[in-house]
Amino acid sequence: MEVFFIHLVKSSGILVLFWAVYHLFLKKETFFNSTRWFLNFGLIASIVIPFIYFKTINIIEIPTNTPTSLPTITNETAQEISVASKLLTYAFYGYLLGILFFSTKLLIQLASLYRFIKKGTLKKGNFNYVLTNENMSPFSFFNYIVYNPNIYKEKELEAILTHEQIHAKQHHSIDVIFLHIYTIVFWINPIAWLYKKEHTQNLEYITDLHTSNKLNTQKEYQYLLLKQLNGMQYSIINPFYNSLIKKRIVMLQKQKSHKKNLWKYSLILPLLAGFMMLFSFKTVTKFNHLNENTTNQYVITKQTTDNELEELKNKVQKQGNKLIYSNLKRNSSGLIKNIKIKYIVGSIKAGPTEFSKEEGIGNLYFGTNNNTVYLDIEKSTDSNLLTEQPKSKQLNDPIYVIDGKIMPKDFDVKSIDPESIYSMNVIKGESAIEKYGEKGRNGVVEIFLKDSNQINLNSSDSKNSFKISSTTIDQKEKPLYVLDGKIMPKDFPLGTIDPNNIAMINVLKDTNATKKYGDEGKNGVIEIVLKKDGEANEDNVEEVLNNTKGKLVIINDKEVNESKLKDVSPEDIQFISVLKKEKAVEKYGEKGKNGVLIIKLKSGDKE
Repeated sequence: MEVFFIHLVKSSGILVLFWAVYHLFLKKETFFNSTRWFLNFGLIASIVIPFIYFKTINIIEIPTNTPTSLPTITNETAQEISVASKLLTYAFYGYLLGILFFSTKLLIQLASLYRFIKKGTLKKGNFNYVLTNENMSPFSFFNYIVYNPNIYKEKELEAILTHEQIHAKQHHSIDVIFLHIYTIVFWINPIAWLYKKEHTQNLEYITDLHTSNKLNTQKEYQYLLLKQLNGMQYSIINPFYNSLIKKRIVMLQKQKSHKKNLWKYSLILPLLAGFMMLFSFKTVTKFNHLNENTTNQYVITKQTTDNELEELKNKVQKQGNKLIYSNLKRNSSGLIKNIKIKYIVGSIKAGPTEFSKEEGIGNLYFGTNNNTVYLDIEKSTDSNLLTEQPKSKQLNDPIYVIDGKIMPKDFDVKSIDPESIYSMNVIKGESAIEKYGEKGRNGVVEIFLKDSNQINLNSSDSKNSFKISSTTIDQKEKPLYVLDGKIMPKDFPLGTIDPNNIAMINVLKDTNATKKYGDEGKNGVIEIVLKKDGEANEDNVEEVLNNTKGKLVIINDKEVNESKLKDVSPEDIQFISVLKKEKAVEKYGEKGKNGVLIIKLKSGDKE
């Protein structure tokens, strides 16, 4: 749908260019036939040109397992995308309704015209004359000419029939039908309707000029145009009388334009060229993944000629890579004694490195091998052989973790459909090692798929990565968000919470949710507890558990006896928080005067 609307805008833009050139430079000229084809070309160009693209392909070669970083999609962003997508869908269906309306209107007109023609008396010849007793203006539709012979004098009738015969001979009805179909498809563009009016008017100019020349009675023909009749008319026909009589008479009296003014038609060409420069050229970036086992090796020897160096450079370039050499010097025997080389594969470079030896350099090897880009020369004891020994650049593979599961080494990330990815998180350095051990030394790419319906609050710090599995929550309606005991509004943006400030996330469903929050919790509840000053961490949990004298103890939202704490192991604790006097009394009344110890266990079934 987005592509359709882009095409629609481009088509409208091109039509505006043709209409502007006609209106500003051609409307007052008498080149009526040339103008007809100019206007028709404008209609066709506005349809065809938006389909024309000139692509520039930019090839980047990357190792197979190099991760592509995707932005993490927050709930707020997802909601904005969803709303925009719905609006675009509604706009598309609204546009289709407009096309249906105008199409129906045209079909009704054609059906009515067909029935009217069938009623008349048909006289066949080169043209089909339909005689009628209706008080209506004469008109033609393809080879059918309809008129009332009883209301015109003989000379008037001759002029009218000549006029309509010219319409039929020059197939003006094809132009009219094409204009109607165009305005149906592009009904939303107001210029399309103005364009149709101007084009139809130009067809009458053509016919009037040919008729007056053929009859040699220009004055009488102008009087005939002034003799207007009221009656039934169809918008899809070529009527003899219409509301543009004054303009038609003015154009008949207008002096013929000089041929030198024909150059004005060419004004459209630079405008079209500029339009295509802006909208018809695009650069496409393609990523070529280097095969892990691919080995490409090239060699330059001291005997390599200048032509061979150029051939080698072109060969490398055809593969999407670059070989750059400079400072080429030869000794008296014609052997290469000095050369500076740089070899580039994608964004990976080897060199530049300069090799030098008076009697001729050794064999110089460069290429790729197992994701390694190398530039080296055969070993030699001569210290002057190698001015600088380059280091090969090796890409180490990260580990991939899909929905919390570590993938095997031979896992191919390209096997995942990008459309199925909800978010991707890249962890590097110490954070990766801390979370995944030595496996994460080369980096970790965490991928969360849409199918698992997860809400992710990720940060680069592995200690503060939270994942809410919402498969148990009705996703047709938004769950209720409760932040530090306060119910949030329906449009609450979850993505605005800094994951570093979250101490715990709890998910309630079904009766547990409605029991605690009533009807508001029918779609599930996500309770988010932010870190507080009195929160315990991994280092002081035991200290907090041993300092509970007189405190109110709450485990999994239930008040328990202080003696129950001896059965609680620190390993079973998901979250522990201490409320001090003021906050404790504010929330739990007099029972919390000595402080409150709040504990959430990893398993909701434990006490």
